[in-house]
Amino acid sequence: MNTPRRVAAALTAVLAAGLIASCGSDTGTTVASSAAASGTPAPASERPSAKAPAATVEVSADTSALEHIHNLGLTGDTLLIGSHQGLFRQPPGQPPRRVGEPFDVMGFTITGNRWLASGHPGEGMNAPPDLGLLESDDEGATWADVSLAGQADFHRLTASSTTVLGVNSGHGMLWRSTDSGRTWTTGGPGPFDLALNPRNHRQAVGTTQDGPITSDDGGKTWKPLTDAPLIALLAWTDEGLWGVTPDGKVYESTDAGKTWRKTGQVDGEPSTLAATRTHINVLAGDTIWESLDQGATFTPRVTGIPGH
Repeated sequence: MNTPRRVAAALTAVLAAGLIASCGSDTGTTVASSAAASGTPAPASERPSAKAPAATVEVSADTSALEHIHNLGLTGDTLLIGSHQGLFRQPPGQPPRRVGEPFDVMGFTITGNRWLASGHPGEGMNAPPDLGLLESDDEGATWADVSLAGQADFHRLTASSTTVLGVNSGHGMLWRSTDSGRTWTTGGPGPFDLALNPRNHRQAVGTTQDGPITSDDGGKTWKPLTDAPLIALLAWTDEGLWGVTPDGKVYESTDAGKTWRKTGQVDGEPSTLAATRTHINVLAGDTIWESLDQGATFTPRVTGIPGH
């Protein structure tokens, strides 16, 4: 088997295992950066210099809530962890602590000061099995219904300005909203992962087992990105687009996915990715890896996560 086929087989295995699309463990991509006017990414020479890594936190044996991590997010240097038992905050060097009412956070993304989520109700919640789209304007302390309660469980969510894209787990179709998630249209089959440009809500990139795809109309239509690596996971920051392959190679693109530069590598099979201007975090195996030098090196941030 040649190398491209091995990588494609690895991506297919990841998907079949549920690390990208299943209720057991989702790979929602979240980007903690505000939507802004379209602009040119800063050159590498103007980007933040590397910082010293924070102390590694080992998850205690009784933190079973982190057994099923579906997605990661970032706000400043605080890591957000969406799991089967709720949303957790993890400041550098501190143990994860749950935020707000526990529910199964299958999809999660941040746009500006608005947090969006989807999934299933927690024990005792008076809600339908599929929560549709929820929003929080108080950093996850409370959540309010936006739309689609009882109709959608988004295992992928990404947003930029008033555009929201979600992949509904029930049938795997891509749903699209241009009014901040209040009304929706449905398209074809959804990609495995997807991201919207926070500087330009019309630019989107998705991943498939045949390679990345791109959209210049906010996810309405798509076309292949030729000559790109077989990316599985995506995160888009104000400075550029990050991607991780099924075998843990980390790539950066500063031209919306037209070209990619390999920056580093994480150990283990990656299952979710989050990035901001200064931080890149990848869950791979039982470890959340963090880079503070634009993906050149990764150190463990949270270890000992129960198998999922």
